[in-house]
Amino acid sequence: MSLLDSIFIPDDEMPDISQLPEDLQMMANEIGVPMTIKLAQLFAGTPIRTGGIKGLLRNHRNKMIRKACDEGQTILSLARKWTLDQRTVSKIANRVDDPASKQMRLWEVL
Repeated sequence: MSLLDSIFIPDDEMPDISQLPEDLQMMANEIGVPMTIKLAQLFAGTPIRTGGIKGLLRNHRNKMIRKACDEGQTILSLARKWTLDQRTVSKIANRVDDPASKQMRLWEVL
């Protein structure tokens, strides 16, 4: 089934969030009832594994931290913004994605 095959519910007939099953209510609180209905139809009771998202989000966060450090933001301000300790932010800021550029970053510091 694709979203094109799903049953369309007009806005004026959209169920209230309280009418959804409890697990779907949590989703609807985040993405809204219409999108929750579409996802529920698309997956139709199939368990959805979302475990891989943590790594994706962490990589994005780390990239944003390195960029902010390069732009001059302090370790302390970034630690507060991302609710991390300063040591963790410092490690992230000094880590390089591309191993070939690691040496250049070292020389930039000196």
